[in-house]
Amino acid sequence: MNFFLQTFKYLMRFFILGTVLQCFLFSLIFAESSAQHKKLEEISISISENNISLEEAFSMIEGETGLKFSYIKSRIPLKERLEVASPEDLRSFLEILANHYKLNFKRINDQIIVKKVKKVKRIEEIFIINEIKVSGKVTEFESGEPLVGASIQVKGTNLGTITDIDGNFNLSIPEDSETLMVSYIGYQPKEIEIGNQTNFEIALLPDTETLSEIVVVGYGTSTKESFNGAVSKTDSKKLNNYSSANFEQSMAGLMAGVQVLGNSKNPGDNSVIQIRGLNTLTAGTSPLIVVDGNPLTEGTSFSSINTNDIESINILKDAASAAIYGSRASNGVILITTKKGKDGSLKVSYNGYVGVQQRIDKFELADAYGAAQFDYDARNFGYISGGPGRSITDNNDTRDANGGGKRSRIPTHLADYVNGVPGLTNTNWTDAVFRDALQQSHHLNLGGGTGKTDYSVSFGYLDQDNIIVDSDYKRYSSNIRLNSQVNDRIRFGINSNISFSNANPTGEAAWSRSRIGRRQQADPAFSIILMQPFYPIYNSDGSYAIAAQLNDNNENWDGPISENTIAQAGLSDFTRDEFRVFGNTYLEIEPIDDLIFKTSFGGDFNTKEEEYFGPSTFGDYRTPVANNSTQAANYNSRRENFINENILTYKKSIKAHNFDALFGFSYQQEVRHLTDLESRDFADDNIRNIGGATSSTSVFNRSKWALVSYFSRLQYEYDARYSLSASLRRDGSSRFGANTKYGTFASLSAGWTLSEESFFPQNNTLTFTKLRASWGQTGNNQIGDFASIALVSPDNYVIDGNLTPGVYTRTSPNADLSWETNSAVNFGLDLGFFDNKLLLTAEYYNSVTTDLLLDVPVPQQSGFSESLQNVGELKNKGFELELIGRGFSLGEVQLGFNTNFTTNTNEVHALGEGQEQIISSNGGMGFITKIGEPISQFYAYDIIGVYKSQLEIDNDNITPLSGTEVGDYIVRDANGDGVVTPDDRVPLGDYNPEFIYGFGFNLTYRAFDLNVQFYGLEGRKVSDRMLYYAESGEGFFVPSQYYMENYFNESNPEGFFRRPDFSSFSSAGRLTRSSDLSVYDGDYFRLRSLQLGYNLPSNLTDKISLEAARIYVTANNLFNITKYRGYNSDGLDTSSNESQTLTRGFIPSTSPLTRFVALGVNIKF
Repeated sequence: MNFFLQTFKYLMRFFILGTVLQCFLFSLIFAESSAQHKKLEEISISISENNISLEEAFSMIEGETGLKFSYIKSRIPLKERLEVASPEDLRSFLEILANHYKLNFKRINDQIIVKKVKKVKRIEEIFIINEIKVSGKVTEFESGEPLVGASIQVKGTNLGTITDIDGNFNLSIPEDSETLMVSYIGYQPKEIEIGNQTNFEIALLPDTETLSEIVVVGYGTSTKESFNGAVSKTDSKKLNNYSSANFEQSMAGLMAGVQVLGNSKNPGDNSVIQIRGLNTLTAGTSPLIVVDGNPLTEGTSFSSINTNDIESINILKDAASAAIYGSRASNGVILITTKKGKDGSLKVSYNGYVGVQQRIDKFELADAYGAAQFDYDARNFGYISGGPGRSITDNNDTRDANGGGKRSRIPTHLADYVNGVPGLTNTNWTDAVFRDALQQSHHLNLGGGTGKTDYSVSFGYLDQDNIIVDSDYKRYSSNIRLNSQVNDRIRFGINSNISFSNANPTGEAAWSRSRIGRRQQADPAFSIILMQPFYPIYNSDGSYAIAAQLNDNNENWDGPISENTIAQAGLSDFTRDEFRVFGNTYLEIEPIDDLIFKTSFGGDFNTKEEEYFGPSTFGDYRTPVANNSTQAANYNSRRENFINENILTYKKSIKAHNFDALFGFSYQQEVRHLTDLESRDFADDNIRNIGGATSSTSVFNRSKWALVSYFSRLQYEYDARYSLSASLRRDGSSRFGANTKYGTFASLSAGWTLSEESFFPQNNTLTFTKLRASWGQTGNNQIGDFASIALVSPDNYVIDGNLTPGVYTRTSPNADLSWETNSAVNFGLDLGFFDNKLLLTAEYYNSVTTDLLLDVPVPQQSGFSESLQNVGELKNKGFELELIGRGFSLGEVQLGFNTNFTTNTNEVHALGEGQEQIISSNGGMGFITKIGEPISQFYAYDIIGVYKSQLEIDNDNITPLSGTEVGDYIVRDANGDGVVTPDDRVPLGDYNPEFIYGFGFNLTYRAFDLNVQFYGLEGRKVSDRMLYYAESGEGFFVPSQYYMENYFNESNPEGFFRRPDFSSFSSAGRLTRSSDLSVYDGDYFRLRSLQLGYNLPSNLTDKISLEAARIYVTANNLFNITKYRGYNSDGLDTSSNESQTLTRGFIPSTSPLTRFVALGVNIKF
């Protein structure tokens, strides 16, 4: 009993003592907690110094209060000092700091998060009592690299934190929290369901569609929200969704106002980039391309730039943005930034794919049996219509006796085909010419940085077989970037791009003589309409069937007189080698705070060599083997471009006022050398030495130009609400007349950010609104190097009875010749919805180009018939819309999308005194450029039917074209004079689409990602020489299957194509070439690109010592919806003047649009 009583007493003592101790400790904890949960205005502080830096202020506060500040050092002006009186409480002191440094403070328990802002907001305080701890890491989706300073926030609250230098975060949140919102500048935001998790691995996708993203502008950078001009941007991620040898093809459909044309037969050939329509009639239409600050010369090869090396592309579309580039900017400016290294240790990455190309638009020609019937009908019609007493049953001797000639003779091989005898030769030349072709690309990048120095080195290899037989393209490339900060005042850098390409190109169209050899180097794509399917490709022994069609038709039937195009391509040698290196090096010095001087030296050096050798063992167009000779040609060009730029910039912020001034000087010059040598009649096909040729001709040319420029720009912004910008540039060019060497180009722009105004409603729906307006002037100097002076050419003169060599003046000089000037206004509206997750940009522009360069007739006594002068005027206007969504979540699915829409119209205002129109032609198709109407409309006859009997011809009130017979076309008498003449031709639309559109989406689900992009256009007209020859009814060509099903004859009286004819060369017989039947709808809608990727899990990549790995399937042009029966309505011939403005829309020969499917990998080592 005593034992229990004694024990009870001891326990009570310990209990009482423990209780007292617990109460004491609890009171201490509660006292500390109470201190931390005081409001800011309740916390007293004492600042012992009047002049302190922000870093010292934070340290003092942390020491006195126990509160901790969280921020990213690089974004906060920690060293900047401030004169401040001793504050009464912490809130008032933080408000002083916020207003002076433009900071936002948000307190969560004992943590104060600090961010740099444009508009200071009220300081927030949040206290959490019942909480749980969550942690995690935020990384970049593709590379796996940590994202420093990413924002982590509890949805529906203001609770949040940011990640540290390793991408890690820790956060106390209410225990009933459901969703974390993760965001980072330049990346798509993401929502994460919390559930029972407390640790998170979060990967963010890059996102260039943000208002605060950096955009490259002329000689500097800006942000979308502060820039007042019209700029479109895309990045490497979007570009690499479309696999192409040329980066410009990857841009199609991604940006409003940008059109990419051209579908060359040869991989690596340039496309045509058109920004906001056409602003010229005769000068060049190429935009200025600037790579890492180095402006490239117009007409240079795009293929030397590897798409994998591109970080971003910014396109300056309005004149105000481009005016800083002066006389070279009227067609827009494309600013390309290549990839640079990122801070951290050396990172090695690889991107590669292997895939197959296939044609998707099959140009279906008649087979041998159909072509034989067509040939038979054409020859018979030509024969019986040549005079009375003729019959289709007449044999060839009778036909010769009746004067029918070769084209009325019936080839002996036709009878079996017409009678349907099975098993005869039936060559499909289309399948022989086009093939499935392999394409592979490999790219290795090494990059890193140390904080003061960053570096990036890449190596690329592209190997692309052409879908046209016996042609291919290979490219080896390297890109080098180095940037280093020597100290706080000095920086320097080097940018270099090196490429070498080797191609075996296909030849030119049959009678568009190639530069190489000035002869027919077979164009297999075009030749399929000249190669009759009853002739074989190979002999029974496997050798080429040389001259089977050529000799047969030449001697007996006068049919398509062409050589075996597969033999020509296989037996001849045609190579093109090109080496190019361009880049620059720069030095930046900051002599005083905010003032930076930058000097740079750049160069662009390019050599190209083309060689052709054609043996005598095959024939040529209209030249049988027996009469052919060995031919060889060599073409060499070398270009040396040098530029020096010196730029002074000054940036200063005074409270809410921000100033940015720039002044620069630039000098650029280029020298070009060209040698063209052709030799014929070699003694032996195995001897290719030029000295072994019987005859040779050569051309040597040297050309030079120079440009000197002064430019300046001043930008002002007040309180993130109002902004103004003005620029001025003065260019002096050697290309222009002695009296007009210099020109001045100015711009002015203004912006008003309404959403920063106090009256603007604060809500989560419409979160950003800005109005923009700009005006500017730009020029076009793409006219050739010596257009303003008199050019001479060699000639022979008779002096004292002897032939004496001399020269004559062949062009008229013009000392007043100047550049075309484009003056344009642009009005823009930017809207951001749902915390800027949805961005809408609308643009309207209106430009007038004056002083258009045109050849004007001059008096004959001047010695010239015309002179190049500045006389024309052209108006161009349009509307653009871009809608971009990002960061939308559907459970674990993250979704983004993009849409763009473009309209553009042009109207000619003047063509020189007394000139109302310009009529041009190409390949038989007419074009008209007329005052008050668009540029280069198709100008042709309007067909309204087919004459089905002689009675219809005799009873017609209209006199038809000469040579019209039964089965020929009925032409509308457009001018009503009762006679069909060339004056009855009418405008039939133009190549410029009424509108262009693109849209796509990207989504991620766990480790999967999907990117899809569509592209289309409406309202385009196009003329295709291959197509209209195949539908012309002219017996000289192989007909299309569509023609065979729809031409007029006794068994098809409702046919709308003219009947076949082999002999007529009359206007009526060739009418198809210049009628509305040869003007086609060029509209299309395409699934431009699709890419599906999968990121391998980290537990697998760790096992194989990889940082990250992604496999993907990619495809181009999976489908193409169009009424166009040709290969590709984008297929302008970019190698000759067919792509020029006055005849734009005529396609002489092109390749089919290709579908491409590939398997690829992205690897980070």
